[in-house]
Amino acid sequence: KEVVARFEGHKKEQERLEEEKKMSELALAEKKAELDSQKREAAARIEAERKEQERLTALRGLVAGIPTDAPENGLGLSIIVARLGDRLDKAAAEYLSSALTRAAPEHFRVFPNMFAPGFVDNGHFARVFAGNAMFLKEAGIFSRVRFLALGTVGSDCKRDVTASSIQICVITFSFKILGEGGTVVASETISENGPGFSDNGAVQRGVDLLVERQSNKFYPAMGR
Repeated sequence: KEVVARFEGHKKEQERLEEEKKMSELALAEKKAELDSQKREAAARIEAERKEQERLTALRGLVAGIPTDAPENGLGLSIIVARLGDRLDKAAAEYLSSALTRAAPEHFRVFPNMFAPGFVDNGHFARVFAGNAMFLKEAGIFSRVRFLALGTVGSDCKRDVTASSIQICVITFSFKILGEGGTVVASETISENGPGFSDNGAVQRGVDLLVERQSNKFYPAMGR
């Protein structure tokens, strides 16, 4: 009986030791799994931060036409065509950008080529014009300029019914001027008729007259 008892005690001790070994191995496996999970989460966070930094760098890279030492009273300007691919709308946008730059108040410096093409091509212009200010914040726009002006311009040209050699082009300009944080400080649609012996000349004259007669509607929040 004593031998049997010792055998049974030894057997139980072996079973206990085996159970402790299994529990220890299980604890180590759980700890390893936890550490592996933490490593994966840390790697995922690092990768997400890297991608986010790349995205922000790409966004800020779209602000192409403003020096880092831009004056406090800087105005960024982006004017696009109302009809993609229309040559007269394109001409109107180019003329208008130049004319508004010349007509700016003396104490302002205008940056008419503020953005790289991706600002429009990637949909940022449309989103900002519609009221989404996220791009402006992420790209740090208002750390570079005081105001941002966005607009679309279109032209509608016809022969003058009283003089067939004259073209009349109606220039229509819809714009928004945004201040700090994306606040809209001015928003309007203005138009003007321009006569000319060619459609291109009529577009240019229409732009000149629009700026000459109605720039006070474009610059009201900026001291003009």
